[in-house]
Amino acid sequence: MAAKKKKKPAPKTYKKPVFVKNEKMTFPMDIIAQFNGGRFCVQCSGCHGCR
Repeated sequence: MAAKKKKKPAPKTYKKPVFVKNEKMTFPMDIIAQFNGGRFCVQCSGCHGCR
């Protein structure tokens, strides 16, 4: 019986990281806006149903 050789997967291409300089630190709020429409819970004691 002849042994079958498995094909090696194609090597992944490297993507160089991109650095963007911002004047203000707004990226946490940008991430929250993407996932929850800009609303987030700050764990306050008087919840008004914001979740």
